[in-house]
Amino acid sequence: MTQPGRAAVLLLAVLVLAGCDSKKKVEAELIKADAAVAAPPIPTRFAASNADAKVELALPARIERYPELHAKLYNDGRQQMLDFVKHAAGDRIRFAKKGVPERGPYQRTVVWTITAVTPHLISLRNAWFDDTGGAHPNHGSDVLLWDRVRNVMVLQSELFKPDADTRAQDFWLCEALTKAKLARVGPSAPKSWTCPKFSDAHAVLVPSTTPFRIGGMMFLFDPYVIGAYAEGDYELLMPLVQFQSVLAPGWAVDFTGAPAPTVKARR
Repeated sequence: MTQPGRAAVLLLAVLVLAGCDSKKKVEAELIKADAAVAAPPIPTRFAASNADAKVELALPARIERYPELHAKLYNDGRQQMLDFVKHAAGDRIRFAKKGVPERGPYQRTVVWTITAVTPHLISLRNAWFDDTGGAHPNHGSDVLLWDRVRNVMVLQSELFKPDADTRAQDFWLCEALTKAKLARVGPSAPKSWTCPKFSDAHAVLVPSTTPFRIGGMMFLFDPYVIGAYAEGDYELLMPLVQFQSVLAPGWAVDFTGAPAPTVKARR
């Protein structure tokens, strides 16, 4: 074959290969687009029911504004619900083998709410309810703090200086909790509980009188944490002025003012 002939063949081969690569790229983009269109939106509710358990997960409607957080709450929550159903089925089998009278289906409900939003943070809490056939159902709360910029969870401790002296905050919590307990159970009740530490107690952020800023923290104490189940749970609203001095400089911009008048601790 002459030199011009070889060049023509090589050119044709290059064009064919380029055409194949281009076609593959187009097909890949089409498949990607189809998948994006076909994928259903992440729900804000999950529920399941059978002879072993009834479960329900509810997310706030506003969660759809934050896709990564939405996906995490739903996927993690759904898996926890499925694990609960599996656990209930195992209990049912074990009890049947021991001749224990059959109980009704276990129940678990988790309802999430957003408590505060700033340009950098989203604070959430949930209220959970469990009934596993014991002497009484149980209930409580969990909290979650989300970094809107990095789309990752933030530990409550990260909001504060790592070497901060929090004795003043510990004292405030102890005094406020003692007052709340006296109001609920009376002065004759024996002190069989330990004052919580600021660094250990979990809390949610609450809105400020300044829009899109944080004005305080609501500390949440579930039943049994500092008292008998019959006492119920406690909530303590700590205004920003009580902990502003121990905030980490990187987060201080999100905190200003005082708790909004609409923020009230449950009594």
